[in-house]
Amino acid sequence: MTTPLFPDCIIPGCTHPVTTFGDACTDCHTTFGPMLRDGGTPVTEEEIRERDDTTRAIYQHRTHMRRYRTTPDDGGLGMKPPHHHRHRL
Repeated sequence: MTTPLFPDCIIPGCTHPVTTFGDACTDCHTTFGPMLRDGGTPVTEEEIRERDDTTRAIYQHRTHMRRYRTTPDDGGLGMKPPHHHRHRL
């Protein structure tokens, strides 16, 4: 794996390049505007990596669980684990 020339935008899920680590890209500044706090406590690269790894793991889990959902008739609670079989005794 090669190191990118520019770091990614600080906003989770955005991969637009920025010139300075920890900055938001122009598109995110336009989209999120006043919700972004300039001059706050800087986030380290390790903190960002940990945050993004956790977020990716949650999305992966949700995608996996969505595959085993049953019909809406069950009130959305019909998550079935893979290879779940009931046997009569």
